Amino acid sequence: TAGNGSISMVSYAAVLDSIPPSPPLGLIGKIDSTGLVSLQWDLGSEEDLAGYMVYFTNSADHVYSTVNSAPYADTIYTDTIQIKTLTKKIYYKIKAVDTRWNYSDYSEVLELTRPDIIPPTSPVFTSYKMTDEGVWLEWIPSSSIDVIGYDLEIYSNGELTRRVSIEKRDSLSLYTYTDQKIEPGNVYTYVVITNDESGLRSEPSASLSVKTIDYKPKEAIEDLSASINKDERFVQLDWSYADDAKVNRYLLFRAVEGTSFVTYKSIPASDNSFKDNMIRDGVKYEYTIKAVYKSGKQTPFSNIVSTGLL
Repeated sequence: TAGNGSISMVSYAAVLDSIPPSPPLGLIGKIDSTGLVSLQWDLGSEEDLAGYMVYFTNSADHVYSTVNSAPYADTIYTDTIQIKTLTKKIYYKIKAVDTRWNYSDYSEVLELTRPDIIPPTSPVFTSYKMTDEGVWLEWIPSSSIDVIGYDLEIYSNGELTRRVSIEKRDSLSLYTYTDQKIEPGNVYTYVVITNDESGLRSEPSASLSVKTIDYKPKEAIEDLSASINKDERFVQLDWSYADDAKVNRYLLFRAVEGTSFVTYKSIPASDNSFKDNMIRDGVKYEYTIKAVYKSGKQTPFSNIVSTGLL
């Protein structure tokens, strides 16, 4: 009643904090060529914020693992990963943690691509054959998933003469290519190299060497002519051939009228005429001729010419 007062003992009470922080925002990052990952995100506004937990996985549909064992009290984080691996992607997300160990929901997932330092695998030749169009090649494609195409390198006499770029196909079927720019009788060596999205190239495939054969049909001699010289008793044969520089010899065939042709004479490639002195009176002769190439290939029979009676 006199206005005097006294104070009781102090009593403490804990306020229950069950409200988690907001999910972190602004997660960004990058990976350098050594495998160092740099992550960064926005600082939360909560006064009781203790730090952040970082999580990662190598596949988007796998369970995430924790990177740090205790809340990390900063918004810039570095991680070290293996980049010499066939796993191209890595995924990160984070949670905020307050002083009462309340965890926020996950942040948005950050997808990062590892630097590609592994060259793609090499193709493998499976078959080849000579056709009338050229050298037909077949190979198994690279098993790497980041392939964008192939370089077919063509060598002649040990030197690179041509390079053909072939785009990747959607299917995993065998690749084929026909080299039409060939010369008969030459040896061509083929290798295939894989190119990937990062500009890396595989080791060349095992080389394939092919000696080409001329499968294209040759044109027959069309202007064989024959005339009989009754005074000097011989048959004069004449012809011409546009491709004579590649000819090794000519084969002349003769038949007595009404009988089959037989091989009669082998004539040097430098000659375009022949005198047949082995004739008899009262006999009519027929002639045809072939050109034999240096490669061994022969032309079809020429036109057939015949002579009158001597």
